[in-house]
Order: sequence, then structure tokens, then C-alpha cells
Amino acid sequence: MAAAFISHLVNSRQLEQQHTLHRFLPSKVLGITYSSSLQIPDLYVRFSSLIKASWGLDVLRLSFQGLAAQDGHCTIIVLGRTKEPMTQLDSTNIAAEESDVSFHPQSGSYAIRFVVAVGVPVIPQIVEKLHRIERLISFVSIIRKFKLNCLHVSLGRVLFRYSDSPELSAEISFTGETEMKLILPKNSPHIRLQQLLQNTLNHVGLETVIKALSSTLPLLIAFDEVESTLSPTTSVEEFCIITRSIDWFRMEYRAKNYGVDVRLKQRRSTLYWYFCDPAAGVFPAPDRRICEDIKKVWNEEGDGWEGLRTGAASELPAVGEVVKRCHEVVWNAAPPKPQQLQLQQQQQQQQQQQPQQQQQQQNGQRQAPMERVNGVGR
Repeated sequence: MAAAFISHLVNSRQLEQQHTLHRFLPSKVLGITYSSSLQIPDLYVRFSSLIKASWGLDVLRLSFQGLAAQDGHCTIIVLGRTKEPMTQLDSTNIAAEESDVSFHPQSGSYAIRFVVAVGVPVIPQIVEKLHRIERLISFVSIIRKFKLNCLHVSLGRVLFRYSDSPELSAEISFTGETEMKLILPKNSPHIRLQQLLQNTLNHVGLETVIKALSSTLPLLIAFDEVESTLSPTTSVEEFCIITRSIDWFRMEYRAKNYGVDVRLKQRRSTLYWYFCDPAAGVFPAPDRRICEDIKKVWNEEGDGWEGLRTGAASELPAVGEVVKRCHEVVWNAAPPKPQQLQLQQQQQQQQQQQPQQQQQQQNGQRQAPMERVNGVGR
């Protein structure tokens, strides 16, 4: 009896310190009345006053459930309900792994069990669990929106399959308020994007991550296939793939002073991969022979892609063919001769020096009027 009142008291005091609305009401749970004249009440908390969220009904009920005979810890049950049924969870048995949380998806009811020492408040733990529930409902809703299959659902982990052919999955690990973590299998084509995708998950959201997983998959598979054809001794100078962002990649052939940019853009509500030469500042003096050879690709067309004279545009499924065509042209081109390479380097240095010279000239022009002004002052 004393343990129950102590537990309610410490929780009530913490709620008061946080200016959270709450009150005591007679308990609706059987088995906790010790006498006809004395009853342990339940602690009711205003949901919207406890956390800034709108997904739950505005009442949480904390109920004392007794002491454990072994260690003397007390059990507290928190009961709540969502505004809408949690049908997106279907019959997922979260309680099988998270034994302290149980759901009734059809009614939207949930229960959270805490076992703590007498006198230890559970309010911070309640807030953390509520944030987890909120994230879980949101994640599963988004996954189902894209008609993907959830392979595992728990209050700290969601595993889903985002591709059937090849079979690929992604896992999201999360707590209440800390950053989420995106986990991918080691053989996933998206490994090269993992950190960018995780940043997107934490700062933009899961929906953008799923869209990125889907739109970049054919391109990343093509990159893997190209890399698999290379000799293990191939250096970064000979070929490398630079990841600029989740929608911008570059195939670089530094030894040949050439590269191809691949960028995802939307045109008339449809996503396309666009291929083009990088900006002039990247390769100031590209190999002219490669420039002429790559024009053949820019003037061709295939199933799902077409040349644009100065580049090419590809539908998402057809992007692999364009990647391989571009790589074939550049990779098979003869390396520049020493004299030609030296000339290219000189041209590159001159183009790099031009902005500096222009800046110096501008600084000189600014300085002259100042000198004249100073001369007048004298």
C-alpha cells in the first residue's frame, strides 16, 4: 500500500515540475483495493500536455499493479489509445519481442509496463516510449503506402524489403528522440549511399529515403556491374565513381582527363537520369577524341533512353544500358600521348589561373580610386 502511494507521489511531483496536467481518480482495475475504505487511485495524465503530438487520445492512465516478491520492485501499467485504429500494424505481435509493450491494432489501444524500484519516477520513460510508438506507427504507415513488405516490426526496429528482384532489404533502428540508424546488408548496391541515406532519414524522413532507394537502384546495380569487370589492380586514377548526393553521381576517368555526370531530374512528373559532361571547371581540357566518341552516344537512342546531342536522358529501368555505353566509350579510348597530356595540363593550369588574374585586376581597379582619394586628402 505504501509503495503504491510513494510511486504515485514521485510521478505526480515530476508532472507538476513539468507543468503537465494530471489528476487522481478511483482505479478501474480489479485487485488493487486493500480494504473497503482505502483504495489506490489511478493517475490520469493529459497526453497533449506531456508530449507535443496529436496522434493519441488526450488521456493516459497510470495504474499501480503491485510489488514483485523477489526484489520488491513495483509494476506500473500505462494505458492509452490512438485517435485512429492502428490497422497499419495488422496482427504484428510486437509483444512477442517487446514484452513491456502490447497493442490492440483494431481499437488503437496500447499498454506499456514498467518495473522500477519504489520511489523512481517513470515519466521520462513514458515520454521515450510514446515517441517510439509514434515513430513506429509513422514508419509502418509509410512502408505500407509504398506497398512494401515489413519483415520485422518492433518498438525499436523496422525491417522491410524494398526490392524483390534482386531481393534487398533495409533496417531502421530507432529510439525515442535520438538519431535513427539505417542498416543495409554488406552486399547491398546502396552501401555507397548509406551515410547519405541515413542523413536524409534523420533530417527529411523515411518517405524520401524509400523514394531514393527505388529510383537509384537500377543505376547503382549498373555501377556494381561495371566495377565487377575491372581488374583488381585498377587505380582510382583510371576509374572511380564519385557520389555527390543521393541524386548526383560522377564517373571519373582522371588518367584520361574525362568524366560523365549522372543526375536525377524530374520532367513532367516523371523521373529521368540525365547524362552529360561535367562542368568545365572539373576537366578544363578534356580529351577531344573522347569528346567526339561520346557524341555517338549522345546522338543514339535505345529502349527507354535517347540522346540529347549534348547528353542523354534515360528512364529509371533503362539507365544501366547508358552507363555501360558511356563507360565502354571512355574506357576503350586510347590514353592521351605524353605531349597531348602535357598540353592538356598546361591548358588546365591556364584556365585555373584566369580567375586569379581577373581577381587581381579587379583588386587593382578598386585600389586606384582609393589612391586618388587619398591623394586629394593630402
